[in-house]
Amino acid sequence: ASSSSSSSYYSNGGGSTYGGIAAASNTMRQRKTNAAASNNNNNTNSNNTSVVEQDQFLVVQQQQHQTQSRRRRQDAQQAEQALHSIGQLFGKMSTLVQQQGEVLERVDSDVEAAQTHVQAGQDEITTLYSLKRGNRALILKVFGLLLFLICFLRFY
Repeated sequence: ASSSSSSSYYSNGGGSTYGGIAAASNTMRQRKTNAAASNNNNNTNSNNTSVVEQDQFLVVQQQQHQTQSRRRRQDAQQAEQALHSIGQLFGKMSTLVQQQGEVLERVDSDVEAAQTHVQAGQDEITTLYSLKRGNRALILKVFGLLLFLICFLRFY
């Protein structure tokens, strides 16, 4: 039973060779050819698919690279703006420090002038006190002379 089934397996539509070997070899060749063609189609399809996938991958990579470049550029611009505003702040601070320095110099010179005026005032007060003290004796002498003259003129 197995030999008749195997001969019918190898016979391809009533081939007339001994035991159906020629038909079997033709069938095997067709299968191999069909398999090779199928493999070529699969390879071509897989090659086409891999090329498409590679293209898509490259496009995604380029988009990611462009996105990263855009972010870096934006970060650099933000850093530049921050540095610019810091530079402006330092410029304003230097102007304020310069103005405050001028104010401090004026205050210092005003304090020195006030100290000079206070010293001059103290010297004037000392001089006035010494003159007043020296004038007391003179005033007492003049007052005593007036009393003597009043008394002498009245009794005389």
